Amino acid sequence: MEKGAIVFDADGDGAIPSQGGITDGHFEFESTAGNKIVRIYSTRESDEKGPYGEPVSVSIVPRKYGTDSTMKEVVKEEENVYSFDLES
Repeated sequence: MEKGAIVFDADGDGAIPSQGGITDGHFEFESTAGNKIVRIYSTRESDEKGPYGEPVSVSIVPRKYGTDSTMKEVVKEEENVYSFDLES
């Protein structure tokens, strides 16, 4: 993924979500420890125009990795390394 965003939402522990940008398939950010639901987002401009002529963005990541994600990870206190393979 060239550019996007990744969010680690709390999975039942009430922690504040953490997020970071994705650039050239890599991401790095700080997160609180605990169980997380991983959500990945990326958009591109479509040929459509909005009501004021502005470009309209469309998601290029299936909802199963974003809003409807069931991907889970455990963030530990020490350094963590994750790799996510997305399929359409």
